[in-house]
Amino acid sequence: MHPAYSVILFTTATGTYQWYKDGSIITGATTSKYLTTAPGKYTVLVTNASGCSTMSLEYATKTGVTQAG
Repeated sequence: MHPAYSVILFTTATGTYQWYKDGSIITGATTSKYLTTAPGKYTVLVTNASGCSTMSLEYATKTGVTQAG
């Protein structure tokens, strides 16, 4: 993993969380924040205390991103 290619994704919704990359579950990614380690399309499924679930909009990360400076 190169730090320039990492992005911290997060949600402010409350409940339980499951992060996905390219439509597949990311094992162990069950907190409100996720640090990406590879390019792809990321979403998070949030389930509230009543058992209602909502999938986030997709966030795409790309290779070739460089840090300024």
